[in-house]
Amino acid sequence: METQEKKVITVESTINVPVKKVWEYWTRPEHIVKWNHASDDWHSPWSKNDLRVGGSFSARMEAKDGSMGFDFGGVYDAVKEHQYIEYTLGDERKVKINFASQDNATKVVESLRQKILIRWKCSAMAGKLSLTILRSMLRTADKFQCDH
Repeated sequence: METQEKKVITVESTINVPVKKVWEYWTRPEHIVKWNHASDDWHSPWSKNDLRVGGSFSARMEAKDGSMGFDFGGVYDAVKEHQYIEYTLGDERKVKINFASQDNATKVVESLRQKILIRWKCSAMAGKLSLTILRSMLRTADKFQCDH
């Protein structure tokens, strides 16, 4: 059996720069390639961005040693300059980003709507009940098993 749940992962940060500058650095390819990586041993050699409803974006993320990499992209669903961006990733996850001006700073709130797939199997062997649960989120899986 299986079921799906939807969870929202939210990250927020306040940046001590006006919203116009944050928007520029967030959306322009020449800036995206400078910050679009998870750690110092990764980088983004290129980025493309057509920032309009129906426009697409993509960037290459790869290990600096060339051992692995992937293209990351999606399509814009809503854009309001200096206020918010909504897009759908290639794997159909939805993202919303809000930019709120706070004096001379900007609060950025990014939310990712993530599907969680849960599969479970129940079986009886030799008088014991076995329940196996496989939970899949963010492309990783955890397996839990209990016997009674």
